[in-house]
Amino acid sequence: MRPPTACQKQQSMIEFIVTYSWALLILAMFVAVVFALVSTQPPSSYLPSTCSINPAFQCTVAGLYQSGPSSAIATVSFINELGTPVEFGSGSFNVSLGALGPRNITAIGHCSPSVAQQNARVNCSAQLQGFSPPSVGTSVDTFFSVSYRICTGNYSASCGTQLYTTSGFASQSVSSGP
Repeated sequence: MRPPTACQKQQSMIEFIVTYSWALLILAMFVAVVFALVSTQPPSSYLPSTCSINPAFQCTVAGLYQSGPSSAIATVSFINELGTPVEFGSGSFNVSLGALGPRNITAIGHCSPSVAQQNARVNCSAQLQGFSPPSVGTSVDTFFSVSYRICTGNYSASCGTQLYTTSGFASQSVSSGP
């Protein structure tokens, strides 16, 4: 068998480069498409919101919504898994956005229903005013507290006088409306 000539070696090398160039080109196109899809979407489209509160109040969703040029609405929903009805008085929901500009943004809101039965969904909201809300799609952390009284029955008259407070944390993307 004769050793390959210089011309045959060059042709073999060119065939090798052309074959693997197609594979590299396809891989580069795939990476470019993935990068284009990820970079054009706001973080809210691929980062889920998180919410954490007392284990007896299973947090289901949290949101921060622009409601005007200088206001936003913070919401938290949770399930009463305390094992007994609870009452939420006026001003039972306190929320803080913290570290937005030179000061913390805080507000007092309410929860409904005012008396939540066991396993009932509770929705709390507060109107935050006097600041420029973050733009839609921006990830924001909120800190909140919920005050409640334990009840023995289904009405406010059956609720105790001792006030309990639990706090929580939520991380979510700002939306344009609820």
